[in-house]
Amino acid sequence: MAGRSSVRGEILELHFRCSGREGPARLGIIVPKRLVPTAVGRNSIKRQAREAFRLAKDLPDGQDFIFRLRRAPVEGCRLPAEVRREMDGLLARVGKAGLA
Repeated sequence: MAGRSSVRGEILELHFRCSGREGPARLGIIVPKRLVPTAVGRNSIKRQAREAFRLAKDLPDGQDFIFRLRRAPVEGCRLPAEVRREMDGLLARVGKAGLA
């Protein structure tokens, strides 16, 4: 995967690269079962990632993005708000810095 880059947050990592194709940006999501054992928790993180990606501005076409959970979130209270905030921050760093 030549040309791949990434930005890291506290619990998430965002990998991105130019896919060499025309069309809208694509999203992949990796949430390991060993980090989030319940299906409800994994699905919640995936829904938040899709929504953050949908609402992201300044993402160029023809790019592939992959959110990867690196560390288990602390208990459920952290899941919706702080994980989403980190996703928005990572996407903003990619878009504004022109890294993509």
